Amino acid sequence: MAVEMLKKVSEAEEKADLIRRQANEAAKEALERARASARELVENSVSKVKAETAQKLAEAAAKAEQESERYLQGIAEQGERVKEEARANLAQAVEIIVAKVVSVSG
Repeated sequence: MAVEMLKKVSEAEEKADLIRRQANEAAKEALERARASARELVENSVSKVKAETAQKLAEAAAKAEQESERYLQGIAEQGERVKEEARANLAQAVEIIVAKVVSVSG
């Protein structure tokens, strides 16, 4: 009977060791799955942020380009107005210069 009890204790210990090893293995696998999932989540988040950042930068660059074009167009229009005003006053300026030259020489 003692031998039988020792055998049962030994079997119980072996079974407990097996259960412990299986539990440890299951825990390791669960941890690895969790780590892989976390890595994937981080990679996806980084990719998403990079894509969103690139899109925002492209939008900002396009907006800056449009604003620059409008500004340059305004400057060009202002330059044209100044030229037109100068042309309008050109005849009068010539008359004043001629009158001064004539009065100085005459």
